[in-house]
Formats: sequence, structure tokens, C-alpha cells
Amino acid sequence: TAADAVTVEVQTVTLDDTLAPAGSLARLDLVKVDVEGFEREVRRGSTRILREVRPVWLIEIHSATALAQCVTLLVAAGYRIESLTPGPYYAAALNALATDAPLPVVGFDVGHLRATSL
Repeated sequence: TAADAVTVEVQTVTLDDTLAPAGSLARLDLVKVDVEGFEREVRRGSTRILREVRPVWLIEIHSATALAQCVTLLVAAGYRIESLTPGPYYAAALNALATDAPLPVVGFDVGHLRATSL
């Protein structure tokens, strides 16, 4: 119940500060994100990785708003979006938008895909 709830403060550190301080990270192949609704905060803390290192992103999306924000950001950064949910991406995305069901999404750097023939 709400009366039994306990507040716990935790320190957070961005992915950029943890994995790529001052551009020191040369290679990062995959970022897996499953943060139960805090996808926006993860994106805000990983702009340098997104821009400079360009890994594949595997993201569990938990709301229509998060889906739209994530897709917009990754597409603008030159990523191609794929769904791991069976069926075409757009059908899965529309279903997720309609139901707010979690949707696992993968963002691939388009240039990397061309280079590796995926």
C-alpha cells in the first residue's frame, strides 16, 4: 500500500560519463536498454555514444510516447528501426501504440549495415 511505500534515493550516472568519458570509447557494439519507462532519460545520457560510437541499440519500449520519442531520435541520427516482435514493424508499432504494450525495438546504424551487408 502507499502507506508502506519506502523511498530510496539512488545516484545515477549517464552512459556517456560511464562508457565514453572524453571520447575515450573507441568501440561499443550493442547497448541493451530495459529500464521500465525511463528510456527518455537513458537517451538524454547517451548522446555522445549515439553520435560518435553508433552501436546497435536493443530497447524494450514501455509506452506509446516512449516509442515515438525513441523512433524519432534514432531515425534522426541515421538509424534504421526494426522490431523483434513477430510481424512487420509498423503493425507491431501500431499495436503497441494502441495498447501501450512493451515493444522490443532495435536501432541499427544505416552506414554500419551497408558496411557489413546486413
